[in-house]
Amino acid sequence: MFKAILQKILFVLVLVLMQTSFLPILGMPFARFDFVLACFVFWGFLINFREAIIYAVIVGIVLEIYSAFAFGAILLGLLVSMAVCNWIFLSALTNRSLYTIIILMFLATLIYHFVFWIYAWAAEFFQSGDLLTGLFGHSLVNNLMYTEVMNVAFVTLLYFIFSLTARQTSAK
Repeated sequence: MFKAILQKILFVLVLVLMQTSFLPILGMPFARFDFVLACFVFWGFLINFREAIIYAVIVGIVLEIYSAFAFGAILLGLLVSMAVCNWIFLSALTNRSLYTIIILMFLATLIYHFVFWIYAWAAEFFQSGDLLTGLFGHSLVNNLMYTEVMNVAFVTLLYFIFSLTARQTSAK
């Protein structure tokens, strides 16, 4: 029991350290990579959605401590994107294949950044009262292109590693 709890705490710490410490110093394409979002979408898609949501809340709260944005932006973006992707998966995309995980990762990244942008815009608007500064102050399209490519590539790599190492998976 103690070993399982220690492994889960270590997993949370590794995710937070990768997102906050290692990826930002690697340079432009890797600095835009949403490692936490990609890991949780993959985990919720292939392994267990309920566990992924629980750990997304924990990691989201820890990431909020290191974030310069308004409290709740990362957590809200993670939860909304994972919930919408799970609903889309259960209602429309029912098989666990590569194209499904690519579509879900693409949608999760779009939803995450849209929710994050709306939340950041609202916080900026209510602080400054200036609609245009809050609306056009963020470079969403520039960041989104790099993030989409990096997230989809990472989830594709994870999918291939998982399908090669897992004995029983419906992904093959």
